[in-house]
Amino acid sequence: MDTWKLLRKELAFFGVEIVNDNACRCADHDSGKVVTIKRKIRSIEKEIHDNLDLFQSTCHDLNEMISSPLVCSEERSPVDLRLERLFIYAVKDLIVLSEFLCDSSGEYRNAISKEESFNKNLVKLSNTDICDISNDVVKYLPQFKLAIAWVFRRNSVLSYIAKLLTSFRKGEKAVSSLEVKTAKAGVSGPWSNLSMPLQERAFGWDGIEEEVRGRDRDLRRQRRYQQGLENYNNDGRVGEGYFWREIRNEPFEWADRKEEDPYPHRSILSG
Repeated sequence: MDTWKLLRKELAFFGVEIVNDNACRCADHDSGKVVTIKRKIRSIEKEIHDNLDLFQSTCHDLNEMISSPLVCSEERSPVDLRLERLFIYAVKDLIVLSEFLCDSSGEYRNAISKEESFNKNLVKLSNTDICDISNDVVKYLPQFKLAIAWVFRRNSVLSYIAKLLTSFRKGEKAVSSLEVKTAKAGVSGPWSNLSMPLQERAFGWDGIEEEVRGRDRDLRRQRRYQQGLENYNNDGRVGEGYFWREIRNEPFEWADRKEEDPYPHRSILSG
């Protein structure tokens, strides 16, 4: 299967049927009407923009809810155990998602940055005893999490469809010149798959940016890069660091190693 046929099948999988080189039929919002590809791309971009506004308003409402006092003034009524577990999982997923979006670039980072202390409120909520959290927060926070995750997932799919349509507008000649990525069996290792096309072995950063961005964040947050620097911005003092520092390991003259060498050894073996 060449790239042009693969592109048409991929669009059909997402409900976009290609009628001709300039028109398509969509099964979701256009009720099966034939529209131009340019108009469909504009419609997708408008829907993405509307979803971003919904994302912003949902984050704002969630931030207001979790920034309010969490300790109940009256006696807290019991909550179903399944709902409490769902609340705990939702808080953890929101923290991971918010950190991922803050490290990314684009509208999502700007939307979260507009909400002051959004991540701090989530972390503070995760460190609070669930018995001190109001029933409304426990009940409605999973719904906010589902709404935020759905908007992010929906916009990701729409952006992918828009990229497919943009590639389709370039024409069959330009698209067919690209190589189709197919998996080939063989021996794994540095000298394997040398017969594969270059596009299979080398690809642009745009193709893996979303999945690699979170990995870079995890690498930067390893203990060996952070331990000992907890008070760096407070009083200026820096700890010893992550690796073990042997205080006895000080320079000494090789001729006086019998007396000054801090490590026990057999002097006759080093004589």
